[in-house]
Amino acid sequence: MRTIPRNATRQIAKIKAECTDCRKRSLDNDFTSTPADASAAWAALAAYPSARLTEWRDHYRIRVHSNLWYELYRPGARPEGLATANRYPALRSRLKL
Repeated sequence: MRTIPRNATRQIAKIKAECTDCRKRSLDNDFTSTPADASAAWAALAAYPSARLTEWRDHYRIRVHSNLWYELYRPGARPEGLATANRYPALRSRLKL
């Protein structure tokens, strides 16, 4: 994982152009991956000074805060069939009341 600085404008513009497949994870939907508009992710990065853009092995992530983040993928590069419980093992063992 590597944080991309906000002043790396050429690199950010390249990521914006390449990564158009966007998924949103938030506390509102129990961190289940839901489709989202990539422009909403970029708007959140611009609107929240504490938001961070990070590079992961296969995608980029805009972390707005601990309960909201966006995952950006290149078209066709997002792993299919990867359930939330498999990707985040801690969620699998959450206590359901």
